[in-house]
Amino acid sequence: MPLLRDGAKPGRPRLMFAYRDVQRVVRDDRWKLIRYPQVDKARLFDLRDDPQEATNLADRPGQAARVRALAALLEKEQKRCGDTAPLTVPRPEHAEWTPPVEGNTPRGGRGKEQPGRSVRVPSSLAP
Repeated sequence: MPLLRDGAKPGRPRLMFAYRDVQRVVRDDRWKLIRYPQVDKARLFDLRDDPQEATNLADRPGQAARVRALAALLEKEQKRCGDTAPLTVPRPEHAEWTPPVEGNTPRGGRGKEQPGRSVRVPSSLAP
């Protein structure tokens, strides 16, 4: 299989990922868009300049056209794959979350919650 032997050549120009009704992702060789329909949030990462996905660019005005283009690509890929999950919901839940700070977390995470900050898990994600 020549495709598997040539590591410099991407196997696919784009990929789509899904996790239940919670998350949809599309990425190409440079950009990654993550969509959270249940809380009406998006995250955009420049994988070339930020391979660790540390800086969310989705809310930056200069990236609005890119977010729209990648969202359209995500919808196209969903249709191609037969994924009927919506990218928006009529009544999204409020999402409160503070990224962890460096240190230890329960269950082997990479950080710990900041004191005085709440984490609210949408009911659709609760166990």
